[in-house]
Amino acid sequence: MSELKRSRIKFFCHNRRAGVSIMFAIVLPLLLATFSLGIDGSRFLIKRARLADALSQGSFAVASTNTNLTTSQEKTEGKELVRNYINYYLPGDLIDESTLNVQAVIEKDPSDATKINSIAYVATAKIIAHPIIDGVSNALPGFSKDVSIIADENNGIVRRTMGDVNIESDIVFAVDFSGSILDKTEDGKPYLVILREVVSDLATQIVDEASNSKIAIVPFDTVYRLKLKKKMKLVVTE
Repeated sequence: MSELKRSRIKFFCHNRRAGVSIMFAIVLPLLLATFSLGIDGSRFLIKRARLADALSQGSFAVASTNTNLTTSQEKTEGKELVRNYINYYLPGDLIDESTLNVQAVIEKDPSDATKINSIAYVATAKIIAHPIIDGVSNALPGFSKDVSIIADENNGIVRRTMGDVNIESDIVFAVDFSGSILDKTEDGKPYLVILREVVSDLATQIVDEASNSKIAIVPFDTVYRLKLKKKMKLVVTE
């Protein structure tokens, strides 16, 4: 080895300039992965919260349609409503269609199987998000290429409660008491009998419900004559 080569090697070994650059180049991938871990972690938490809001709003929209989700068409329409809310809250994110679901949990009255006490609408879904840097594939700390995000199990649930409410009302029957009231239907039943049955059934229902509603019958074929005690003068002014 020539003297020139030995001097260059010796100079390189003893030269300490730009040593930080070498260390920085070695540590840079780790720094970027750590940066991605912090930023993406915050992004995914925000997406998780927005997904929870979307599922809750979607369940509320399905409950507003007054459906029991018993037919395939109703289930398809319910899923479409939830999908629209997810796309609105999380535009650009991919929905895992295999996890998108909305169902109605029906609670019936123990004493009457035909009566529904409440319906709980439950919407579930999972979205696929992507980090800034795929740390797992590059053997670095961070997230994988596809990150599955799901909402908390308590989100996306809306309960609709059924109940009978008695509203005080004034019910008035305007009845034709002319000769046609004695006519009969095609079945041979007089209209007067039908009227009596309707009023009787309605009155019985009001009594059973302990309601303060009132029923009145106003005949519009009867003439009421009014007699004024003195003459009245009509005055028109401009």
